[in-house]
Amino acid sequence: MSFVIGSVTLDMGVSKDTGWVYEEVAARHHPVGSSSTILQSDGFESGIRRISGVTQSASVKSGLDTIFKARSNVTITDHRSVSTTGRITKLEFNEVHDITNLSTGTFEFEIELMKR
Repeated sequence: MSFVIGSVTLDMGVSKDTGWVYEEVAARHHPVGSSSTILQSDGFESGIRRISGVTQSASVKSGLDTIFKARSNVTITDHRSVSTTGRITKLEFNEVHDITNLSTGTFEFEIELMKR
């Protein structure tokens, strides 16, 4: 099973996947003269997931770009068929030299997703 983001199926899967990472939202205070820090916890930030890989598909590149620029929430289904709602918060493509796909181009991508 490949990653699916909205209506875009990644043609070559992903090479790196952090899984969903959650960070605590907390304020730290260290009063003058105190021997310890006060930690005021306020829950967790939305989950962040970073994936990267390669695509040789112009429609995958275009589709991801459209979703990113629309700034809308979409269904994200990972390679284990687990689905969640989220959005693309960062999208970066870098063209790589690939003589087997000169007409369309081969692109490395890095995507940051945020769970909603």
